[in-house]
Amino acid sequence: MSKVVCVARDSAALDALEALLCEVSAKAVVYRADEPGTLLAVACLWLDRPDLVLAGRPLPCYLVEERVQIDGNLGPGAVVQVSLVHRLPGAGHGQFAEHWSSVHAPLARRHHPGLVRYVQNVVVAALTPGAGDLDGVAELGFGDERDLHERRYDSPEGRAAVGRDVARFIDVPAGERLVARLPFASGTGVKAR
Repeated sequence: MSKVVCVARDSAALDALEALLCEVSAKAVVYRADEPGTLLAVACLWLDRPDLVLAGRPLPCYLVEERVQIDGNLGPGAVVQVSLVHRLPGAGHGQFAEHWSSVHAPLARRHHPGLVRYVQNVVVAALTPGAGDLDGVAELGFGDERDLHERRYDSPEGRAAVGRDVARFIDVPAGERLVARLPFASGTGVKAR
């Protein structure tokens, strides 16, 4: 099974995502934005043949390599921030992916005490026409709103350390993110709240 991440930024893409979820029988987790922003939903699907399933769909989809950094369970009240990540201009994709996993992940584990689940999805390939460049998709799961807002960092020094590292390899202004709250959709029903 291959993990695929699909991104819905507008209603047409959301309709395409809904149609995809109705047509395939695959494990899926759909993060629906709870706040206004550029992203309406991000879906993670596990597919046997993503090239065949996604051919011709008007939905940005990416084949990713999943790197689970913290593997905790998200229970009632959980909040997930999903971030689309771009590397700094001039940096190589491999260099970005290596730094993200070997340097940044240990910093995140050290300085984000409220983080229950942390998954780095390194983009391997864009699977649909017009998907655009993307280097990674981060899934940061927090136990609840308090953990997201009040226990995101262990200290001002921890916040500064994470910020300095992010500035070394991520093009922050190019990124997009959404915040989703449980229950997350699985299978169909992405439009439902």
